[in-house]
Amino acid sequence: MLDAMFPIGTVVAGRFRLDELVAEGGMGIVYRATEVRERDGDTREVRSVAVKLIHPRRAADPAYLTRFERETATVVQLQHPNIVPVHDFGEWQGRPYIAFAWIAGEDLGARIERSGKLSLEQTIRVLAPVAEALDAAHERGLVHRDIKPGNILLGGRDAVYLTDFGLARPSDALAAPTLPGARLMGTAPFIAPEQLRPRTIKPELAHRIDIYALACVAFACLTGDGPFRRDSDEAIIFAHADEEPPKISEERSDLPAALDSVLARALAKDPALRYGSAGELVTAMREAAAEPPPPPPPPPPPPPP
Repeated sequence: MLDAMFPIGTVVAGRFRLDELVAEGGMGIVYRATEVRERDGDTREVRSVAVKLIHPRRAADPAYLTRFERETATVVQLQHPNIVPVHDFGEWQGRPYIAFAWIAGEDLGARIERSGKLSLEQTIRVLAPVAEALDAAHERGLVHRDIKPGNILLGGRDAVYLTDFGLARPSDALAAPTLPGARLMGTAPFIAPEQLRPRTIKPELAHRIDIYALACVAFACLTGDGPFRRDSDEAIIFAHADEEPPKISEERSDLPAALDSVLARALAKDPALRYGSAGELVTAMREAAAEPPPPPPPPPPPPPP
């Protein structure tokens, strides 16, 4: 999408110099950038930032622009220590943009790919601050809708941040009918069943979309992948809709059996049966972790004489 990109060195909105293309997704392009300020003919570098420029096809939709401005303003107001802070947002050369803090580190997906499976204690340590961030967003009536390892950033000193509210919507706006051919919002391994049937979403339960996804992230931390492993995104999506998730203790014998019931509740097809908050899910995971580990398997019988 060359028409969507800008040359390195471009200064966006007179403030943000684009230094490196970092990522490109369905909603836009992310650059590592430097905030600069001009004073008395000199250019001063202020801080490193990430700048997301929305794709032109989105920018051409007036309804999308209105929603973008409203929902980005909501994220700015969250002001939570575990949500990547937004420094600025607006429109430049016909393109909506967001400038937010640059987090030096890696995302959880990269950590899982690099290190393999995490321990239950490590998983809880990562998910607890994410749950706090989610609960803060939910209290403001905002549903993230794209909780996945790639949107969880791991900074220095064990800092954890939730990022990319690009798909976030108010909880009372999620039951709108889906137009024929509309793109499914979310990421297949972490998508809640009701996201496939928006008309079924009740505003008071809409935030439990994120709780389901957080449980899928727990699965990915502990097993290396989401609860459903299939050959295609379409097959994964159908599994979310119709199949019961596997018991995680059957995939990892070192995990307490109590964790099975915790994740089964968080992954219930009916959102009314899930935990009421992300914090409740993490608390239940902590309680399961406190149970004694399963006994080791008995030794094999001695060979016959």
